[in-house]
Amino acid sequence: MILLFLLKVHLVVSYPYESVWPTAVRFVRVDRGWKIIEQDKEAGFVRFELIEEKKTHTASLELVRTTDSEGRPAVRMQLSTADLARFQEAPILDAIARKLRDELGPPPPPKKPAEPRPDGGA
Repeated sequence: MILLFLLKVHLVVSYPYESVWPTAVRFVRVDRGWKIIEQDKEAGFVRFELIEEKKTHTASLELVRTTDSEGRPAVRMQLSTADLARFQEAPILDAIARKLRDELGPPPPPKKPAEPRPDGGA
């Protein structure tokens, strides 16, 4: 039996999905000028054609709702292509993360845990 694992490049950003989705789509379409083939906001994916070294590659960007290590709403961005090396894909996710930070500022601070009441109540 042969098992094949396809590793996807991913990055978790500590911004809510509602902010990440439009920023990621603008990055692909406007900032990079890549052609979007298919997109589904509810399912969280964008298929597009990216151009790297004058060659066109089909790529898929998946956006998955999650929480970060501090409990904030976050998005796991996963990028996969059929024929690019992972070291070529990672800078794309880093660029989207920079765009989020540039447009939205730093992620919101984590919420402080509720302090117990002195009377022991909830």
